[in-house]
Amino acid sequence: MRYFVLFSALLSVGFVQASQVCFTEISASTQSDDFIALPGGQVHQQSKGLIWQRCLYGQSWNNAEQRCDGTAIRLTWQEALQQSTTLSVPATVWRVPDVKEAMSIVERQCVDPAIRLNVFPNANSENIWTSTTVQAMPAEAWAIAMYSGKNNRKGKEQQLYVRFVRLSDE
Repeated sequence: MRYFVLFSALLSVGFVQASQVCFTEISASTQSDDFIALPGGQVHQQSKGLIWQRCLYGQSWNNAEQRCDGTAIRLTWQEALQQSTTLSVPATVWRVPDVKEAMSIVERQCVDPAIRLNVFPNANSENIWTSTTVQAMPAEAWAIAMYSGKNNRKGKEQQLYVRFVRLSDE
């Protein structure tokens, strides 16, 4: 009976995220030392020449605690593309990553979420947008299911999370 009450209480407060599980018998697809932390909640992915925001859109970087605070905001595909321009300043152009860039931060050794939490703290396991339109279906774009790291198609009118990226030489 105790477990039923606890489970019911958890359901009443909304979404509950399970703890990340990593399998050491699977080879890592990303290396922690490939990511160099930068000021302002950014991280440099050296192998790809990319700078990532450590937090999802809507969250803010807490430097003292080294984590993302606040609530991530879901956007349609078009809104995600538009919001990236509001973050950009003359010398820094943020954008929605293409599908290959987004897949480059997926850690196949882990699930729930399939990402390095020491690099992207507080990451959730939900879908994130890519800027890549599905070639045969222009009303859909590729998304990455961060629970498993698999790519999937989503209608562009759906609301998903987004993690912005920019080139490191900007």
